[in-house]
Amino acid sequence: MTPGRTGRHALAEQLVAAGVTRIYGNPGTTEQAFIDVLQDYPLTLILALHEGVAIGAAEGDARASRTPSVALLHTAPGLGNAMGMLSNANLGHTPMVVLVGDMPVTGRFTEPALSGPIARMAAPVTKWTHEVLTADEIPQVIRRAFTVAAGEPCGPVVLVLPADVMDSPTDAGVAPVGYVHSAQLPSEEVLRETVNVLAAATSPALVVGDGAGDAEAVAGVADALGAPIYSGYVTEAAVPAGHPLDAGGVPLFDPDALVKRFAPHDCVLALGSELFKQAFPGPATPLPLDVRVVQIGLDAWELGKNQPGLTILADPAATATELAARLSVHPRAADFAARRARIVDATPDPEPPRVSEHAGPMTVTDALGALAPWIPGDAVIVDEAVSAAPELSRFFPPRPHSWFRSRGGGLGAGMSIPLGLSLARPDRPVFAFVGDGSAMYTITALWTAAHHDIPVRWVVLNNRGYRMLKLNTLAYLGEPAPGRRFIGADLADPAIDFVDVARGLGVRAVRAGARTEVTEAMREHGGYAGPLLLELIVDGAVSLP
Repeated sequence: MTPGRTGRHALAEQLVAAGVTRIYGNPGTTEQAFIDVLQDYPLTLILALHEGVAIGAAEGDARASRTPSVALLHTAPGLGNAMGMLSNANLGHTPMVVLVGDMPVTGRFTEPALSGPIARMAAPVTKWTHEVLTADEIPQVIRRAFTVAAGEPCGPVVLVLPADVMDSPTDAGVAPVGYVHSAQLPSEEVLRETVNVLAAATSPALVVGDGAGDAEAVAGVADALGAPIYSGYVTEAAVPAGHPLDAGGVPLFDPDALVKRFAPHDCVLALGSELFKQAFPGPATPLPLDVRVVQIGLDAWELGKNQPGLTILADPAATATELAARLSVHPRAADFAARRARIVDATPDPEPPRVSEHAGPMTVTDALGALAPWIPGDAVIVDEAVSAAPELSRFFPPRPHSWFRSRGGGLGAGMSIPLGLSLARPDRPVFAFVGDGSAMYTITALWTAAHHDIPVRWVVLNNRGYRMLKLNTLAYLGEPAPGRRFIGADLADPAIDFVDVARGLGVRAVRAGARTEVTEAMREHGGYAGPLLLELIVDGAVSLP
């Protein structure tokens, strides 16, 4: 046995063998011995001041690199603090390996401080959870965790590592991780049936989600079929920017609008998309039962869950490419091309955002219009602008591999995800647009950026309230009676000073409340190489009787 080699050494060596270079974490006493050995390996701890920031940053890394990232948490309370961001990662199928240090197995029956049922806590928001009970199994369990996390459908894995197991001697060897390749096509019979269903449609439509895999493959089958492309519940762009068949997003907050949107269509091809995820669920089967549905994806749970039809467990991108090839030589290919031309001709050009020169509070459009010329064309955009998201997408249309949102809908991703995105893609500038309410969930991400010199640009759109809650309240309850007011939706007493907060956490910051001030701020600070926060004071008024 190698003298002095313990479970913590085996863990570090196996992580290196898996290609890991960064660990995102907020460690405690039970992990300190492992943290100490990191200096003997090519592993860097990205220190977060809160576990939610660690998980969010790790998610950003995984989504940018397309490989599992690693996070490190401290016992049951640390996992508890991370659960919101971990739920986002689980719902969005982000591949991550989350290590949770725990009290020693020996004596645990005495219920020491910070102990708890970690594996049971993590199980509902992870793909797989396991408690490591011997040092000899550490390398193999780590390899399995990476394989499970990266296997379709991807998802986070939690491993519980008791302190005495990490301290135990071991000679267990390490090896590279073996990943599962899942670029599978349907059978010839199913491909023929799918082509027949699509070819028989008079008004087909595509619905695409994060699982579609390849925007060019999506565009190819839409072009060949002559069908508009609707983005389902997407947190990354699934359609090439500016594609003429891009029909926008599926209504998320209005079930009636969803039904109306698809009323003209007699066939829906869903690629890597749920049918349908909505904020306020409507009919159990949103599409009439006589609408032909073809749903293709690698998540068997989602196939046929809400809408019956031809459901195919296969790689959406590879299948879309094959379908496009077959449709392009179909006897009706000329009809499909003519239908495509009619759709494109009938689609009006998008109206450019109108920037006003009015007096009074700066609107979101004003603010983004002044800022847009300063954003490089290769910038990665993180969108947690919430109520300002529609305007943001008009100035910065989502582009594949360049636009990211929170996957599960839980707030806080806009401050933390950019950290991992920037570290995984240091060749790209990262701009994160965050609402003031969202920013406060994970505001300590600023300290991590300053500590590790991560050059994220945060743009906090400060309307001094939860404007989206106000809009949703009106949508849900209807027009209020005179004299009613919004409860718990204002952040103005006292107002949050994001410039002071950022500076206190070590990040350069500047505030702008008018278009000219935005221009001046970017002229003075836009070339700064370190992390930067720009607070834009914008109008958040929601009219009441």
